[in-house]
Amino acid sequence: MALDVAVGLVLLGVCILAAALIPAGKLIARRPSGRPRYSWVALAALMLVFIFGYIGYASIGWNADTRLADLGLPLVFFGVCLVLAVSTLALSSVQYVRRLTVLENENINDSLMGIPNYRYFIARLNEEVARSIRYKLPLSLLMVDV
Repeated sequence: MALDVAVGLVLLGVCILAAALIPAGKLIARRPSGRPRYSWVALAALMLVFIFGYIGYASIGWNADTRLADLGLPLVFFGVCLVLAVSTLALSSVQYVRRLTVLENENINDSLMGIPNYRYFIARLNEEVARSIRYKLPLSLLMVDV
């Protein structure tokens, strides 16, 4: 009975990992080439290794003599490896997003004074003109030269 539950949990784990490949594939397709994309490709490959590992372990390792306690260590090891890979990838993604945020801020702010530059002004002007047209509101512009 307990072994049947373990088999069911391993098969459920295989299904969950297979389902996780779908969003991973979408993330890979949306990432620009470079290190972040290769990290997601490596994670997807690791997920495939785990899927085949679970299936192989289930087909080879389980027989009439297998006890439930014998299944725990390999399954925990695979799970720990996957958690390590995901947490490392999440950390690198956060660092990548932080760098992009800094670059965006440097792109729209003057480096000497720290105030928004002409590029920011044009972007905001386009947004306000679009809002004025969308809601049929009057638009005024006041320019002051310091």
